[in-house]
Amino acid sequence: MNNSLVVVFKSHKEADEGLKELQKSGFDMKKLSVIGKDHYAKTGVSAHYVVNEKPKFFGSQFWNSLPYDKGLFVVPGSGPFGVGGPMVALIDESLENSEDGEGKEETINIFDKALNNIGIPKEKIPEYQTYLAEEKYLLIVHGAPEDIKEADRVITKYNPLSTVTYEY
Repeated sequence: MNNSLVVVFKSHKEADEGLKELQKSGFDMKKLSVIGKDHYAKTGVSAHYVVNEKPKFFGSQFWNSLPYDKGLFVVPGSGPFGVGGPMVALIDESLENSEDGEGKEETINIFDKALNNIGIPKEKIPEYQTYLAEEKYLLIVHGAPEDIKEADRVITKYNPLSTVTYEY
């Protein structure tokens, strides 16, 4: 049984501080995901592209500092979202599945599917959509129950808006 700890932060700065603290505490960064609007897009260029088979992410230092999978996704009605960590693969999987004939409406719900795949009940997903629309950041810790407990202990000192553990 895997668990996920979903932590909501007010800003990218707080999410970044939480990430750094988890890293200092010895957490495997590849088990951490971040989702949030790219605040840099309001004042500058944000892009995710490939040159000479090398993927690049251009924008805020926050997204550039993530040492693992990352992507920029544009969702109709919501705009661009930066995503880092295992959630990128889950969103990719949702996109690939939606291309198998499920239709345009399903494609719009890629974030919903990815969040549901980490144990978030469908009825709770609108709450996280609201946080993202309000330009809050989700930090998601993926792992065994003992890892989740430790992450929750470490992250609590940063006064997140919300911390909830889910099983999947």
